[in-house]
Amino acid sequence: MSRPVFPDNFVPSTQQEDRGTIFTSEIIAMAWADEISFDMIQALSGLREKDVIIVMRTHMRPGSFRRWRKRVNGRASKHRAKHSHGRN
Repeated sequence: MSRPVFPDNFVPSTQQEDRGTIFTSEIIAMAWADEISFDMIQALSGLREKDVIIVMRTHMRPGSFRRWRKRVNGRASKHRAKHSHGRN
């Protein structure tokens, strides 16, 4: 077998760090779940809220993404600070 020939300006991609065993589908499921906050998602996967938004935007249809954003935008249960502030 011959070796592949790469152009002179070829730069190999950097190896992605292993984020554990949490798959994209699990992150999407956690993001849709009302009882799981973004803080819990960050503790489990290391992804912050803005990273979860990027995952959702990339892996969902545009209409589904807009529906999800509208649903989570004002939901206190997705944000620990808002959720715990209203409770005694």
